Amino acid sequence: MARAQSKIAGSGRQGSPTERVGRSPRKSPDRASDIDLFNSVPALMRQVHRGLSRGMEQRAAKYGISIGTWYFLRVLWEEDGLTQSELSERIGIVGPTTVMAINRMVRDGLAVRLTDPDDRRKGRIYLTARARRLKTKMLVEAADFVEQALASIPDREIRQLRTTLRKIALNLKPHLPSAVFSRITAGLER
Repeated sequence: MARAQSKIAGSGRQGSPTERVGRSPRKSPDRASDIDLFNSVPALMRQVHRGLSRGMEQRAAKYGISIGTWYFLRVLWEEDGLTQSELSERIGIVGPTTVMAINRMVRDGLAVRLTDPDDRRKGRIYLTARARRLKTKMLVEAADFVEQALASIPDREIRQLRTTLRKIALNLKPHLPSAVFSRITAGLER
């Protein structure tokens, strides 16, 4: 172990996250449980995310909206007139996927592309009146769905879950878009 640590120190590598923050690594009697297909933290997070996505997709479908479009609407309801790259960064997806989503939104009458008056090379995406009218209905739908998903969980556990997920995000900084990272980790000690 000491040899491995001195090798890391000599190679210029920073070591594991626990070494960098001065903690000892978490001890697990069975490291295989950390990657268990159904009960590891990543597996549980993935399955819960899939359930939340499917449930929201069903609710959004009532309004003729796909789950992908839902993510774009959420961002544009908060800040209309973003560029394609700003949208990609805030949602955390790659450019070609953003182009397809924007094309679909324009086709469906939810958004328009306009040239930036200050920089004609940039196109900005603006919501249509139809998309703005969906905001209240869909946000209520989403709030109802989240309430249903969290119904049996005490408030203190929900607060602890949020804190824990934000701490996991801190550990995943290199893998998260900077716009997303800064929003979800704001106020946490680094």
